[in-house]
Amino acid sequence: HLESLEPGDLVQLVELRMTELNGEQGYILRLVPGHKEERVEVKMLSTGKMLSVKRSNVRSVANALRSSQRSQRSQHNGLTRALRRGDEVVVQGLTKAVEYNGQRARV
Repeated sequence: HLESLEPGDLVQLVELRMTELNGEQGYILRLVPGHKEERVEVKMLSTGKMLSVKRSNVRSVANALRSSQRSQRSQHNGLTRALRRGDEVVVQGLTKAVEYNGQRARV
């Protein structure tokens, strides 16, 4: 059973034949229904390019974070959800580009 995905969701590519793309992340632009298998158009974070991949080759980053952060939920009052277009965010935790920490942005 495939997890629910929507345009704007952050996803990770998995189980691709082009193994160098496995683990790369991007945002869903749109879901494309198909005769055999649904496809997903993803705008890659690393390159800005759009890729069309099988729905079975993407995993929600938010769902993966939820399962890996169960022990941290109390620190965040249990609030964990995927970012949506229009959400306001604060950059934090960067170690290489520390000048961006604390800056606000809109998704």
